[in-house]
Amino acid sequence: MRGDKPALSSGRSTEKTVEAIAMGFPAPPADLDLRGQELVFWDRIVRARMPQQWVDFDLVHAANLARTWADMETERNALSLEGTLIRGSQGQYVNPRHKVIEMLSKRALMLTRVLQLHAVVQVGQADENVQSKTEAAHVGHVLTSPKREDDFLARPPTH
Repeated sequence: MRGDKPALSSGRSTEKTVEAIAMGFPAPPADLDLRGQELVFWDRIVRARMPQQWVDFDLVHAANLARTWADMETERNALSLEGTLIRGSQGQYVNPRHKVIEMLSKRALMLTRVLQLHAVVQVGQADENVQSKTEAAHVGHVLTSPKREDDFLARPPTH
């Protein structure tokens, strides 16, 4: 229910946020051995939620997502060295790493959805953000409109 959570700007929410972060973000499960690059992605993934929101089974999915991102990065680096087209005995063909990267991307997207880390969950549906989009558009218009003589608002320089 929407009323169960304190408003983001409330003191209670801020206090709970500070307490949760002070608890620390979860470490990878001991039985899942993550490599160096995977740990970099692990840190990014677990910070997408508050520490108290992680349950043990989600940590297994988070580890798989970290591995997937690390594997994707490895494949992308290899692809950039090898190039998109490879010359073989029967002519040129598309590097098979493209297919591997596509498969890993789909896996990462699926795991992101399973963990509910995608933007709709984090930010909300687009139609729920209409007011903030309208406000942002208004602020953008004010900041980019030509300066008037009687304008007292400080504006960032535009180039």
